[in-house]
Amino acid sequence: MLEAVLDEHPSDREPPARRVRALSLDQLVAGVLILYPTYVSRSRGAFTAPERALDELLQWRTVAGVAACAARAAHAAALAESDGAAP
Repeated sequence: MLEAVLDEHPSDREPPARRVRALSLDQLVAGVLILYPTYVSRSRGAFTAPERALDELLQWRTVAGVAACAARAAHAAALAESDGAAP
């Protein structure tokens, strides 16, 4: 059965031609990170520009880092209190 399908489409038996154009690193990065993908804003839930998405990620990382520092400080204070030592 498969042979019958392949016989109808002989071009399916040939491997696809590979692209031979050489891209610079800048061209590759632009295509992969800026031109091709679609970015969605975490705050608005709508499509956004890559630069805006990056700004939101950086802000998110900063907020998460501050929260993590506060959590570590609270944990250290709780440990010190349970040991009877001053923080």
